[in-house]
Amino acid sequence: MKFDLLKNLELQARTQVTGYELFRNEKMPYSATTYGREQAKGDYREDRRSLLENNTDVLLNYNKTFAHDISLRAVGGFSGRFFRYNSNYASTDYLSVPGVYTFDNSLNPTRANSFNSRMQVLSALYSVDVNLGRYATLSTTGRWDKNSTLPSDKNVYFYPSAGVSTVVSDYVRTPAAISFVKLRASYANVKEAFTQQNVYTAFSPLNGSNPLGYGQTFASPYEGPSYGTTVAYTISRPYNNEAAASYANALVDPNLKPSSRTSFEAGLDVRFLKNRIGLDVAYFSYLDGPRIFGLTLPEATGYSSLTTNGIKSQKRGLEIALTGTALKSARGLNWDVTLNWSTFQEYLKEIYGSQTRLNQFYKVGDRLDAYYGSAFARTREGQIINDANGRPVVNPVNQFLGYTNADFAFGFINKFNYRNFFLNVQVDGRVGGVIEDYIQKQTFRGGRHIETVQGKMGEARYQDYKGVASWVGPGVVLTNGNIQYDVDGNITNFESLSFSPMSDANKTYLQDWISRYYNTNEANMISRSFVKLREVTFGYQIPSQVLQGRLGL
Repeated sequence: MKFDLLKNLELQARTQVTGYELFRNEKMPYSATTYGREQAKGDYREDRRSLLENNTDVLLNYNKTFAHDISLRAVGGFSGRFFRYNSNYASTDYLSVPGVYTFDNSLNPTRANSFNSRMQVLSALYSVDVNLGRYATLSTTGRWDKNSTLPSDKNVYFYPSAGVSTVVSDYVRTPAAISFVKLRASYANVKEAFTQQNVYTAFSPLNGSNPLGYGQTFASPYEGPSYGTTVAYTISRPYNNEAAASYANALVDPNLKPSSRTSFEAGLDVRFLKNRIGLDVAYFSYLDGPRIFGLTLPEATGYSSLTTNGIKSQKRGLEIALTGTALKSARGLNWDVTLNWSTFQEYLKEIYGSQTRLNQFYKVGDRLDAYYGSAFARTREGQIINDANGRPVVNPVNQFLGYTNADFAFGFINKFNYRNFFLNVQVDGRVGGVIEDYIQKQTFRGGRHIETVQGKMGEARYQDYKGVASWVGPGVVLTNGNIQYDVDGNITNFESLSFSPMSDANKTYLQDWISRYYNTNEANMISRSFVKLREVTFGYQIPSQVLQGRLGL
């Protein structure tokens, strides 16, 4: 409904109701088996879900244009979201009579679970856009939410945004070579309060293994509460199918606040030579946090973790796009080029209280894309240390193996046109970053990698077949002492250790060595750099006058 209150003032009210009913059942006949259901006596399952959601808005809109092309558009009002979801899951535990698919026919007690959720979000909001003619455009928004997913005395929060853009070339005389100059900047703060996109079945593995063994991860649209602040009992059947309840081992901070992200972006758009060349540069910075996370508690407290606010990280990046017409011929040959380049990194800014490390490895100031994995123990010179049996020694503490994010990414698009023919070529790639080659890891350990039948490995594999240990791996062998490590995996007693070069005395079976060597993350790390020919398109555009003549248009 819309009401014109005044010439430039309008009242708008709207409401929307969304819902669905879902029923899924599964019949598993006698003789069919899955893992854990080896008795093969059949099963029957029902999964029912219903969702009802109402969104209602009441908004006041003001629109007016003033002199000198100055205009104002403002929106303010209230909104409410009311959400209800219900899910029921039930399954037999084998069937008494084959082919009778009812819960009454369950051989053992029926297993059933239910899940219900409700959420209410009441909001007040505003949005203001101001156009200052040819000088600038200003925008700002704000929203207050009262969300039932948070503790009742901490469930109101505010998040704003603001943006400004100005075309400098509209009011400042620029050199003849510069056709257009635009500056822009924006700021936004957003918050999240214990909601999730999908909900699974009401079935919970804590109540015993699924009698069917499949289907329980079927996801459906939800967008409801995740109940991350709820501390409740868990029901299970630990003995003789008798129900038991256990209290949660996690605590929730009574002063918990929603997670937040504060973002800032600034950009420059410049065109040269009558828009023949364009340059677009954008810098962005995201400050995430304080996030909601589980703080590990000492065992003496009787609890495992505390759900609280902490951990701040900052992501900074730069994006540059260069566009231009490299060739424009009077004969109809044109060549347009687009080149883009981007980079970003994320750093840990803050952890929690007096905590000095996050997840054992990360310290304040570290990049959060650091990859830590299993690695070899090495000498001071970097050589792999092997045991007396010729197998590499693996460090008991995961080690830094590189960064997963690329140093930068790029793209290169070429568009060629000659009369009605066109050719588009797109190339892109990224430089830097590491990733683990899982296929290499498993094919080596499974004896299926091509290198295991080539060269020295191929010779050693043949000796394995004959029962002869013949493989000598790289590095040195530990001849005296026991390696001691600190909490970071650094060897602390090099002075008491003795090493000697690997020799025939340290021969081992190739497959034994491979099983140890390629079972580490370090042995399988590869670069993520690549350059890819993404797309090549060639075509011909039929002239419009030809079609008009043929079709009588």
